[in-house]
Amino acid sequence: MQVKRDLKGFDLVDPNDPTGTPRYHYDEILARQLVIHHDDQVLLEQNLRQHRQPYIDKIVSHATTADPITVAAFFVVHYQDTDDTYHIEQDYNGTTLSSLNPAMNDVTFTSQEAQYQRISNGQLVDLAWYKERPEKVVIRYVHHSSSQPTSNKAAKPAKKATIHTTTVPVTLRTLDFDLHEKTVAIVMGDVGTRRTQITQLIDEHNGHTLLIDAFKHSNSTNFYYRQIGQADLVVMIQNQNKHATSKTLNKAVKHYGIKMTIADGGGLQQIERAVYRGIADLPAYESGNPISYPRINDASQ
Repeated sequence: MQVKRDLKGFDLVDPNDPTGTPRYHYDEILARQLVIHHDDQVLLEQNLRQHRQPYIDKIVSHATTADPITVAAFFVVHYQDTDDTYHIEQDYNGTTLSSLNPAMNDVTFTSQEAQYQRISNGQLVDLAWYKERPEKVVIRYVHHSSSQPTSNKAAKPAKKATIHTTTVPVTLRTLDFDLHEKTVAIVMGDVGTRRTQITQLIDEHNGHTLLIDAFKHSNSTNFYYRQIGQADLVVMIQNQNKHATSKTLNKAVKHYGIKMTIADGGGLQQIERAVYRGIADLPAYESGNPISYPRINDASQ
């Protein structure tokens, strides 16, 4: 199969199909893990992965054609408190977006859009756009704190006088472990009120967050199967789920062969401990189980 890179993720097409219709789509996380490029040739396994996609066995040949997409890496997100917006206009070394893409001075998001994009003030992101459509710029990837580049060159301040940075939120994690880019699905009620904090917590452990509202979708089995198929680990908040949801989740994780742990409540430390139990293959429940957690000495670092 042949790789066709998207602004986020990639498609696989049959090179012998004259229509070029995509057969399978894979996300950006896998693209980065495989270091895959536009027009690479890949060999597929017969076994199916999430959403009935085949596993990619190996890259059999590398592309010889130019990538139609331009990527601008490690650009800085700045929050503007005067109108509650987020702006991306230069990278961590001070290189401006307009110097790489004359069609764009900056990329702007509302507060609601920033929450959907999982970006916050001071965060580093990779931008991408098609060379023939430079006006359409998207965030391809959001970097975690552990993946920020080091540089002796200080970042230049934003040129717009209206841009004001705010203090970066304090560290929320209290345990020392790395999710290695795994996606954690957290099933709880009223996810909107805790979205920012929970997402930041998982980000600090170098992971990705998938928040699932257990109240809105408590009776939708198909919904849970679609959502759980995207995750590497599931954490269920026990006091914010119905019994029917618990049964559905148990069936879904068995179907996909992934781990599920239980947090008694929706506190950040309860969620963090449940995530650790999941990746360390420890008991799903904390209660009654003597568990030694890898605590960090100073939670503010």
